[in-house]
Amino acid sequence: MRVVIFIIIGVALSQHAWTQQKRVSNTIKAIVGGQKVITQLDVERKAGGPAERVAPAILALAQKKLETDALLVMSIKNREGYVEPAGVPELLLKRELKSRYDNNRKKMIYDLRLQGKTIQQREAELWDELLLENAILSVRQSVQVSPAAIKKYYAENPNISDKGETVDLYSIRIPRDKEGVDLAKVQKIADEIKSLADFKKVAGKFNATDDIHKGFIHKNDPVGLSKEVAGEVFSLQEKEVGFTLDGASYYLLYVEKRWDKFEVPLSEVHKLIEERLSQEIFEKKLSEKEKRIRNEVHVYYPPVNSIP
Repeated sequence: MRVVIFIIIGVALSQHAWTQQKRVSNTIKAIVGGQKVITQLDVERKAGGPAERVAPAILALAQKKLETDALLVMSIKNREGYVEPAGVPELLLKRELKSRYDNNRKKMIYDLRLQGKTIQQREAELWDELLLENAILSVRQSVQVSPAAIKKYYAENPNISDKGETVDLYSIRIPRDKEGVDLAKVQKIADEIKSLADFKKVAGKFNATDDIHKGFIHKNDPVGLSKEVAGEVFSLQEKEVGFTLDGASYYLLYVEKRWDKFEVPLSEVHKLIEERLSQEIFEKKLSEKEKRIRNEVHVYYPPVNSIP
């Protein structure tokens, strides 16, 4: 292991130029399988900022993700009969040169030097990234969510099915600068409305018939309604008319139906539940796979401050 460490010291030191003005040295955080070196700079890039500005928990999660990615790649490379296909890493680099650098090779080399990387190292990274995508895809494709599991989740999680207090709302918006309309006029119109049919007739007079039905509006999530409008809407009873205003408009409101507890049908949240369960199963399978690989591939953590 000492030989491996001495060989890879150069990797850590080569990345020093990338952050020369920010720190004195770069340290090695982990060595996966004696091959993949994860440095402090790698962790900080993954975490989105230097250690001085990022919470330790975020840095730890970033390092864990880098280790997991390396283990997944190594699990493919350690398979019997694995051979890196000739020419593929070079092809991946050419694609990146075209897509990211507009075929400007000098710009790419300059960018890589700032990161302390060579072209050969970037080729290897691109190939590893492709292997990682395939490894993750294979786990995701193994995920299956049964109809029974979806029904069970629906029954056990009322927060996804019960939307609470809900109304079936109709609304007419009238600009406050509309000629001949003021608050007294709007109140008079509201007093004259006795039914949904009356409300629709009023909408016709204001040329607003195409957009009066707002559908089901939930009190705990009144999407599309201002604070003023939502407050008035949920003070109304079923078949009741109301009105309110904000800085720009008057609003005539009609509640056709009201529910104290509105249950969303399973058919409407089936896809959402399936996606949630699928992600949960995926994360569990991925975690289990990582644990199996860790039993086969050694991850070495150098003692703190052992490598300047």
